[in-house]
Amino acid sequence: MMSIASVSSVAATLIILGIIFILIININSLTDSVKVQFDSVQVYLQDDLDRNVIEDIGNDIVNIVGVKEIIFESRGKALENMKESWDENGYLLDGLEENPLPDSYIVVLKGLVYSEHVVSELKLIEGVEEVKYYQDVIDKLLNVTQFIRTFRISDYCYTYLLYPHL
Repeated sequence: MMSIASVSSVAATLIILGIIFILIININSLTDSVKVQFDSVQVYLQDDLDRNVIEDIGNDIVNIVGVKEIIFESRGKALENMKESWDENGYLLDGLEENPLPDSYIVVLKGLVYSEHVVSELKLIEGVEEVKYYQDVIDKLLNVTQFIRTFRISDYCYTYLLYPHL
């Protein structure tokens, strides 16, 4: 009887630790994939800018430390992308008499550590109307990732202390 109880206890503990390990790995993978999606900043330009000015703004953006690449998105392309993202409701945008969307640059960062510096520099460029970046979401994401890594380390230590032979 005693051996069945001890085997059951060890088996239950290993199953619980396995489930926790799988959850941690999945959550860590999810946060890593979401981080990649937030490695960009949308820079909206003022209306009625000359093409040369828009190119100069692009050159200024490329020269900022922490910028990996930039992608220009014209107002026409932005409207097309919005129609595509709305799927079957995209026809609602056909009734617009004038395209209300501005020209913009999508700025891809070298890493999240550059985000604050790049955003502050982008706001100083003349001709930039708005810089769209989700700093609060990224901060929360980094906090969750840090918590998971801390929990994972403490879980390993706890497991080793309880079962040093594993």
